[in-house]
Amino acid sequence: MKKNPENPPLLAIEGGKPTIETPVPQPERWGNPERELLTEMPEQKSLFYWNGPHCWNASARTTR
Repeated sequence: MKKNPENPPLLAIEGGKPTIETPVPQPERWGNPERELLTEMPEQKSLFYWNGPHCWNASARTTR
């Protein structure tokens, strides 16, 4: 494509052709282990207590 200083090509925002035409794929936010914990957590009776199983599991993982 020849460059024409009198009539430059339009940017996409100005109505020209976009450089990237395919949408950028979004990364997966949650994997299966996180999804399982997210669905299991509200069902437990000790969700808001310090002695809940998730607190002990998280504490054990961080102190290794």
